[in-house]
Amino acid sequence: MNKSLILPASVSLLFFSCTSDKSSQHTDDTITNNTDTACYMWVSDRDTVEMKLNMSDDDVNGELNYKWYEKDKNLGSFTGKMNGDTLVGDYTFQSEGMQSVREIVFLRKAEQLLQGTGEMTEQGGKVIFKDKSKLSFSKDIVLDKTDCH
Repeated sequence: MNKSLILPASVSLLFFSCTSDKSSQHTDDTITNNTDTACYMWVSDRDTVEMKLNMSDDDVNGELNYKWYEKDKNLGSFTGKMNGDTLVGDYTFQSEGMQSVREIVFLRKAEQLLQGTGEMTEQGGKVIFKDKSKLSFSKDIVLDKTDCH
């Protein structure tokens, strides 16, 4: 009689432990996955800029692609920090068969990112802005927030 009770008890215990593991895994995923994703796009005639950002607190990383009509595409990644309404980081990209890194800055205005322009120089194998305080955030390249695909 005791042996007949052991098997159902063991099955119940096994079932309970499996469901407990799944719920704790779900909790762990929720805790460690505090990343928001946002996508932006700019289109002018036949030129396109697409950006997909993963944001965790002030840290930002993702993809950034410049597709210029009748020119080489610049396809790459972005890693940076959000400081108030300003996003500053490094854009690592492939163009003309070479990998390059350049500093890039965006100003966030509501649902848009305005790309900063200014005088640049090379330093340590990376192209950077000479003086970020003199950047211009014109309407030349304004990325609008869009749905991520």
